[in-house]
Amino acid sequence: CRDYRRLYRVGLHLGRAFQLIDDLLDYLGVEERLGKPVASDLKEGKCTYPLISVLEKISKEWVEEVLRKGQGVRELVEEVIRLGGGVRTKERAKEEVQRALEILKEFPKNPYRERIEKLAKQIIDRDF
Repeated sequence: CRDYRRLYRVGLHLGRAFQLIDDLLDYLGVEERLGKPVASDLKEGKCTYPLISVLEKISKEWVEEVLRKGQGVRELVEEVIRLGGGVRTKERAKEEVQRALEILKEFPKNPYRERIEKLAKQIIDRDF
């Protein structure tokens, strides 16, 4: 039962890291690789981690207007990246991967663990 809880925690951390990188790719990704329009979350009025991480540095009225109207999205994306939202998001994702890898160290080394470790490290560098 203890192993299941640890594996569950590994999954939570890796899932968070995957979502953080997904949020980042919405700002920095290439539409052809993503298979969806860049900045689609913002256009849909979604406030994700890259924006959340720099909210204290941006006019909240401007953000609310962009999210509500869907206009000025490109400018908001550029401002979020300029203020470090991309860097912060990637660092946060790395922290989540590191937490997962720390838990995995508690398991015996075997092909399954090694495969999960390899996948965990690939999350950060994915571009789709």
